Amino acid sequence: DWSSDVCSSDLGFAAPIDYVEWTPPSAAVSILRHTSGTVAVIPFYGPERVFRNADYLLESTRYWRPMLNGYSGLTPESYVRHAAQFASFPRADALEALRAAGVTHVIVHEAALSDWADAQTVRAVRESTGLRLLARDQDVAVYALRP
Repeated sequence: DWSSDVCSSDLGFAAPIDYVEWTPPSAAVSILRHTSGTVAVIPFYGPERVFRNADYLLESTRYWRPMLNGYSGLTPESYVRHAAQFASFPRADALEALRAAGVTHVIVHEAALSDWADAQTVRAVRESTGLRLLARDQDVAVYALRP
């Protein structure tokens, strides 16, 4: 048995580890706890940035609803398709694609959306007739998709 020849202290790991400051999830998303809806979080990053969904998963512990954004280490074809369909959010075609995917509520991280797209996109979200604002907390807004 090779394990008896190796002391656990001999199995060291040395590498730079970057730490980031933890930001608690927005309290605004807690409103979704009392719904039966399905959520999409915007920006809905493409498969090359799927790692950005990790914060969304932590945030989802405030509402425990099904969410289209995922972070399992696997990127299914449906995720790639959704990312392409939702890229034009908040245009009508993206809202229709969200509805077709079964989404009833959208969480928008406005600062991240402004960085990912631009400030004009954030204004367009706020002015969209296809969305109804439910809650806002700093740069996080929760919307219901209008039918």
